[in-house]
Amino acid sequence: MISFISLGGCGEKDPSQALPNTSATACRPGVAQIAVHDGSLQHICGCTESTGQSVVYPPAALTCTVPVDTFVLFYFLDTHLRHQLVPQGTSGFNAGAPFNPERPSSNKVHSAGFSQTGSFAFKDVFLPTVQGVIVVQ
Repeated sequence: MISFISLGGCGEKDPSQALPNTSATACRPGVAQIAVHDGSLQHICGCTESTGQSVVYPPAALTCTVPVDTFVLFYFLDTHLRHQLVPQGTSGFNAGAPFNPERPSSNKVHSAGFSQTGSFAFKDVFLPTVQGVIVVQ
């Protein structure tokens, strides 16, 4: 089962104020962080593949491997374009709310909880070449 919520994550009361862990490459247990930029995705921490803060540009897809019962936090950072993460194919990745940088109230963090193993592909509906997969082991 996948639970999908739009929260600030990391205990923030206001989701728009939640910032990713950019000071280190280690997240707290049970959390992975990915930055969504205009035209790229970036490992921040918590993914097995990230050996630092690697950026993935299309046509490559970001892969983030995490253990079961991990929350993946997607941060919309330094963006001037709209974004919305949606499932690719029948992956079971639930669509997030649209992010609109022109609206101050637009949620800047998107959170997905993964409680079962599998591969969950996603893409950005507004920039479909920006894509990735969460692999839950």
